Amino acid sequence: MVTWHELDARSWAQAAAEYGAEAGVRASLARIEQLNPRYRAFNLVLAEQAVATARALDALPASERGPLHGVPVAIKDENDVAGTVTSFGTACNSTPKSADSLTVSRLRQAGAIIIGKTTMPAFGAFPITSSEAFGITPNPHNVAFTAGGSSGGSAVALATGMVPLALGGDGGGSIRIPADRCGLVGFKPARGAVPPAPYDHLWHDLGTAGPIARTVRDAELMYRIISGAAGGPRQVPQAGRPLRIGVSLAPASALARLDLAHCRAIWQAAQALRQAGHTVTYLPGRLPDPTLPFMVQFFAGLGDEIRALESTDSLEGLHRHTLALGFWARGRILQAAKDAGRRLGARLEATYFESYDLLLTPTTANRPPAADQLQGVGWGAAGFVRAMVQAVPSAVYTLPWNVSGHPALAIPAGYAEDGLPVSVQLIAPLKKQGLGDLFSLGADLHRRIAGPGSEGP
Repeated sequence: MVTWHELDARSWAQAAAEYGAEAGVRASLARIEQLNPRYRAFNLVLAEQAVATARALDALPASERGPLHGVPVAIKDENDVAGTVTSFGTACNSTPKSADSLTVSRLRQAGAIIIGKTTMPAFGAFPITSSEAFGITPNPHNVAFTAGGSSGGSAVALATGMVPLALGGDGGGSIRIPADRCGLVGFKPARGAVPPAPYDHLWHDLGTAGPIARTVRDAELMYRIISGAAGGPRQVPQAGRPLRIGVSLAPASALARLDLAHCRAIWQAAQALRQAGHTVTYLPGRLPDPTLPFMVQFFAGLGDEIRALESTDSLEGLHRHTLALGFWARGRILQAAKDAGRRLGARLEATYFESYDLLLTPTTANRPPAADQLQGVGWGAAGFVRAMVQAVPSAVYTLPWNVSGHPALAIPAGYAEDGLPVSVQLIAPLKKQGLGDLFSLGADLHRRIAGPGSEGP
């Protein structure tokens, strides 16, 4: 008997090949039916389509099965799935899309079964998954706290065993923050590595689609598929090579303080890396503050998404004045912000990655806030600004790498004294060969700090 909800994506594909993709997808649908009313991870479940796809996959000869054969995948609702509405976390759109986003199409080609669309805060603006349209998605470890955001629905679908793999999106930490809050692996690819088609961009230079997974191996597999690299050569690091790891602890903004539990997780990770033969060096000072180039592109991206809505009649109160607040984020100011981000990337590359192979940082600065925190900020411009300030401790270690464009990987590091997960973050250089080190070291570190079996045999 297969316990489907305990399987990672690779194990699920193997089980689907042996026991049938339909058996697996029906197990996934049964778990969604059981748990989704409590956690609101999905706002749309494609049950009939998923079963039909599973049957078609079961009819394929073994030679035609892809690396995600029969694997149910949850899709964040800022990606197009043919025949469904792309909500962006709102109730403002009503016309189903005629075609899949490129990422979704590539997942299907790899044998994945698209099982539903997952909840997100409106436009992915905040690191808490709560919206007027779809309600609150709480943390599965303790429902009083947030699951993080904005890919909170995708993370909860995975953490509760509804699916073994999920697609998120990350414009300031929106993959890595919910991965941190829910005890999962989350990977933000480098800028431009995953095409946003049919959209021109996701928050301009900041955002990218990426995987949320149970293991680093699964995250790497999904990344290779959605980036179009699945059939190409894998970036394999030199076997057994000791790496130089720089540790950066100070948050980039003075508005955030690092919680002791997160500092302890970094210390444990550093000790594990040293025991594995790597050189670990604690770095002085703060990273450069990326707030200005981030904020310009943040407001520009939100503005683009709001203007593209079919109707703003049901736009939630928190966003009633978002366009007005960001009226200045366009034209030369927007281009200057993009240029500043690329200069920051070059500066960080020269400052850190000439001396270190990878950087190690906390993923978030604070413990998970209350699940209903957004509901307490009030509506309108004042509420929006309060929500932005409250978001700083969650995003202070993640958003610099959206601005700079570097790939970043969140790795579970056990649990804090409050019983909720904690994680650490690894950042790779922009040069492509750094990804091999990132995934290889990430998988080994996951095994060492998250417990036996975390990366499989």
